[in-house]
Amino acid sequence: MELDVVVCSTSGKPVFRHRVSTLTTKRPSEEDESSASSFSSSLQGLLSFVACTQHEELLELQAAGCHCVFRSSESLTFAAIARSVQEEDSVYNNDTPSFASQCLQHLLQLLQHQILFVLSDRGLDVLRRQPGYDLRELLNGTERVTRSLTELWATTPTLRFKGCGVLFVRLKPERRREVTRALEFEENISAPSMICGLLLARKQVVAISQPNKKQFSILVDDLLLLINFVYNTPSLAKSETWTPICLSNFNARGFLYAYVVFLTSDVCLLLLSSQQSPEQFPQFQAKKEFVSQRLQEIGAMEAIESSVKNHSEWQPHSDLPLLHHFIYKNELTGECGEPELTFPFDDKDFGTRVQLLNQYAKLQHLMFPTSDSQTRESQVLGKRLSSLQESTAARM
Repeated sequence: MELDVVVCSTSGKPVFRHRVSTLTTKRPSEEDESSASSFSSSLQGLLSFVACTQHEELLELQAAGCHCVFRSSESLTFAAIARSVQEEDSVYNNDTPSFASQCLQHLLQLLQHQILFVLSDRGLDVLRRQPGYDLRELLNGTERVTRSLTELWATTPTLRFKGCGVLFVRLKPERRREVTRALEFEENISAPSMICGLLLARKQVVAISQPNKKQFSILVDDLLLLINFVYNTPSLAKSETWTPICLSNFNARGFLYAYVVFLTSDVCLLLLSSQQSPEQFPQFQAKKEFVSQRLQEIGAMEAIESSVKNHSEWQPHSDLPLLHHFIYKNELTGECGEPELTFPFDDKDFGTRVQLLNQYAKLQHLMFPTSDSQTRESQVLGKRLSSLQESTAARM
């Protein structure tokens, strides 16, 4: 199985392209500029031809051994091309690729939000004024994050399936409450600047604090992009950082500002503010010192590291010999959990993980309606989706 993801402007200028293959862990060699431009122009030409002759937008194309899904916005075009291959870079077979259409559409939606994460919708105004502008100039340095998003989509249920929630570190409830209270502590109560505090460990949420939910509540889809950004931007692990980010499911036209610091190689503290002023930096530094000290005092750091390290030992289904894996989501809160695959399966093998999620995609297609899967709003973390409640009632 090979997946080719392409992003280009509506004028045919290449923006991003990445290939993912289940047959090899070796990354394909980078294509030259002329090849990228030629492919993007041909892709945009195909979509424009269909729009002009059929007066319809081309959303999906399927042929023997090939499945293409398209998504268009005002300024950008997104395409995901799944191919069935027998060996690396060679012969195609006649089997239809098993990536589900709604999952591919969700990937394109994630890529669109990833570009907005960096630029915001205001940043795309340059394409509206100059359709031939090369957007790669503004996205320079973010390619690693976007590539990682594509690869993690193939193997991670929370990214593959819309509405699957976000992974949480397993902790005792009282321990998580203690960590949350440490995040909630505000020394300067008269002028609080933090709108959200997050403690992360190895790409999973430990605890979250949202002191004013009427002003800001983080959405699951934004949180997934934020976690991917933090753990796939190497410079963030080296020093305390103050950086603008756009959480487009919350507000696509504006930026929030993130204070990011790694307390250990795996554990990250992330504080969000709606104010641009760098004067908050010392306040957040002081909060970091307090949180770090408090986590050590209550033994939370040791508990977090132990939980992450021993996750493979969590096998609550071990007494069910025919059950090898499951994905659990708390529909009330948006929390998600899954055990690791055990022998004879290799949970670390890329191809195995892809095949596992392909099976879940088939199951999802049978259990849930697909018509509203991509239009449903992102879930507020900690709050049930109303449409999800209605969908659940309809199935009962």
